[in-house]
Amino acid sequence: MSSSTILPGQIRRINVHLTELGLNEKDTKADIVSKFSAVGHSSTKGLKYDEAEALIAHLVSQSPEAQKQKLRRKLLSLGYDMHWHKDAKKNSDLAGMHPSKINAYNVNAWCMSDKCKVGKDMNEMTIDELNQTITQLKLVKKSVVNG
Repeated sequence: MSSSTILPGQIRRINVHLTELGLNEKDTKADIVSKFSAVGHSSTKGLKYDEAEALIAHLVSQSPEAQKQKLRRKLLSLGYDMHWHKDAKKNSDLAGMHPSKINAYNVNAWCMSDKCKVGKDMNEMTIDELNQTITQLKLVKKSVVNG
């Protein structure tokens, strides 16, 4: 569908995402759209199907929820780096679970513990709290590796 024109549903999705991100002013919208148009169109109606899909994917990745998900994945990655996915001994409920589930359980348990400055479920943290927790967990990782 690379040469086909944009669909009405794509235009609606682009407008919804631009509005959610506060980027719906005419000049701002035109600037963003032109960056995804091979020929420099500043109107969504001038985009091709694939260009619209690329713009939609970009806008979705900029949403606060997408940013939070990326930060939560970073926390889980730090847990893996410290081998928390292998640590099922402390809780018999984890026995036989997939390592990714064990890791997620242990990272979230740490996030909710007194050891974490934020001290709440990682799924309930704000972007700032997630960043703060990542910074703290990096220090924990460093002390585990060096200690």
